Amino acid sequence: RERHRAWRDAETAFAKHSARVEQAEREGDYLFSSVEELTKLDPQPGEEEELAERRAIMMKSEKIAGDVNEAGELLSGQGSPVPSLSSLVRRLERKIPEAPHLLEPVCKAIDEALNSLALAQDGIDHAMREIDFDPRVLEQVEERLFALRAAARKYSVPVEGLPA
Repeated sequence: RERHRAWRDAETAFAKHSARVEQAEREGDYLFSSVEELTKLDPQPGEEEELAERRAIMMKSEKIAGDVNEAGELLSGQGSPVPSLSSLVRRLERKIPEAPHLLEPVCKAIDEALNSLALAQDGIDHAMREIDFDPRVLEQVEERLFALRAAARKYSVPVEGLPA
């Protein structure tokens, strides 16, 4: 009877020890995968702030680029008034001898409007060259930023608290 109890106590102790070993193995696997994940992620000091700032700038640039592109399309696209105005001013200029006091001011005003539209188109072209927006770069910045933030949430630390 005593031996039976000792055997059962040993069996219970063995089961508890086996459970602790299994738990330790799971924790070890988790820690190993965490170290591997963080090593691969390789967070850098100040990286979240830099990426967030770049993302904000690129998103603003994207909106500005859309508006500037729309303005360019209005001035030089299919719906542009420039070809019609140019044709109209040429027709009116041919008729100036018939009524110079009426047509000269009109032709001058339309010509000035066309010059202003050309200057606006030059400004639009310049703005489009200067706008720093590439959707692929924005996507890369967002992927990296969101990966850092997801890791920080997973490990319940701020991004700056992730080991570098």
